[in-house]
Amino acid sequence: MGHFFMYLVDRLFGNLIFAYSIIKSTDYAVIAIDKKKRIRVFNKTASRILGINLENSIGKVLKGDYVGCKQDDCDCFASLLLKTLSRSEDKEIPEEQEVTYRHPEHKREAILLLNVFPLKYKNKSLGAAAVIRDITEQKNLQNKLQGITQRLKEANKQLEKKATTCDITGLFNHRYFMNFSKKYMEQANRYNSSFAVAMLDIDDFKNVNDTYGHPVGDKVLSTLGMILSKKVRNCDIIARYGGEEFSLLMPETGKEGALTVCERIRKAVEENIFEDNIRLTISIGLSIFKPGDQKTIFEIISEADKALYAAKRKGKNQVVVFMNERESEKKL
Repeated sequence: MGHFFMYLVDRLFGNLIFAYSIIKSTDYAVIAIDKKKRIRVFNKTASRILGINLENSIGKVLKGDYVGCKQDDCDCFASLLLKTLSRSEDKEIPEEQEVTYRHPEHKREAILLLNVFPLKYKNKSLGAAAVIRDITEQKNLQNKLQGITQRLKEANKQLEKKATTCDITGLFNHRYFMNFSKKYMEQANRYNSSFAVAMLDIDDFKNVNDTYGHPVGDKVLSTLGMILSKKVRNCDIIARYGGEEFSLLMPETGKEGALTVCERIRKAVEENIFEDNIRLTISIGLSIFKPGDQKTIFEIISEADKALYAAKRKGKNQVVVFMNERESEKKL
């Protein structure tokens, strides 16, 4: 019987030593209180993280204002331990929570990750325990990485914008228009839908640059870019094709709808007074793609370009629809 008792004591003592060694050497702060709110476990890591003297802590009654946290409701380890002890069945007490803690010695704010839980044996409360980890460096690194990631996203957006838009007009550039048009052509063929492409050119724009200079010419182009953006539909793609020439793709649009959009643009430009009281007009060539047409996007653009030149030949400041190589139809 005596040997058996010694065996039990040895096993119990061995387990206690093992548990004590883990608590003592871990990088986590471990704190435990009994039913009378007295501190029973407080390892060296807890002293280091919380700045509280280990020798002066064991046996003390834990109070809610034992340490100060930044939060107004003081959800520090002390408050959470006491809450857990008094309401061990309360589901609202979070199992894991981040709190901002001001170290009493270093006067620096640390971010602590708290895990607070009740201690029970056979459904009887023994007290409560907290396992605390200082995640300040981790959070700082995470915040830095988030900042870097955000700056990279913003830089990528700027690069993408520069790669796809015209600096002067704010419209899409030639490269973007061509890439979009090629993809949309495939979609139109797949779903048997119509679309229209218009080529727009400022009439006699060379005279503006020769008379007023290129800086004024750039201002005129910028103003025109704003007019075009306002007069096209949300679904349309308008771009500066090059120089004083612009391109417009109108998805799922037949001849009548395309003529309405183009005529609205033409009138808006004609009625607008540009920088230095400059008056301008534009000529527009229009090509319509219909389901079943065996054409490439390059052929559609070429047809719109030919209709544009026809509009120039017929007196400018008008919309012309491409019909065939020999004939074009002017908008009525």
